[in-house]
Amino acid sequence: PVYKECEYMVKCGLTPMEAIECATKNCADYLLKITPHDNGPMDGVPPTYKLEVCEASGHDYGEVVRNRRNTIMMLYPSYVGKAYLLLEEKIKEPKYLDAAIKIGEFYLRNVQQNGTWNIIIDGRTGETISRNPCDPLTNIVPFLMQLYERTGDEKWKTLSDNAITFVEKNTLLTYNWEGQFEDSGL
Repeated sequence: PVYKECEYMVKCGLTPMEAIECATKNCADYLLKITPHDNGPMDGVPPTYKLEVCEASGHDYGEVVRNRRNTIMMLYPSYVGKAYLLLEEKIKEPKYLDAAIKIGEFYLRNVQQNGTWNIIIDGRTGETISRNPCDPLTNIVPFLMQLYERTGDEKWKTLSDNAITFVEKNTLLTYNWEGQFEDSGL
């Protein structure tokens, strides 16, 4: 666990903040390591589930998670992208900005004509598994706006604006807040 790693680093002489920064960097580097970099449909996007790690721990995460093997929950890459942006801003390592941009490009490649994304896609093919649309307001839009603020590239603002328009014209008018997590039907 990360807290044990931080505890050890403090015992070895790092300040608590240095230990947290080091642990955060280790976590980000692990995500970069397990992220496909193959120009395939998931290029640059960390997997939502790394079940080999779960299985090695001996913990049974249940049927719902097992059924999501090789799937991407479209909300989660934006969480990682935001973390990469925060880390890059703090420690000034460009690889984290580059990784965040790759995640943004994934959203750009996979946006639907209506301005949002389907909630679950196949991580091997990039094909839609669930037709539920994402609610992009909580994390995808803020991530895209952070990319826009960092890079000045209008494509991130346009993508964000289109996602907001989707919510205004669909979700808010119909009050249809479909499942956004593992409870979403396949």
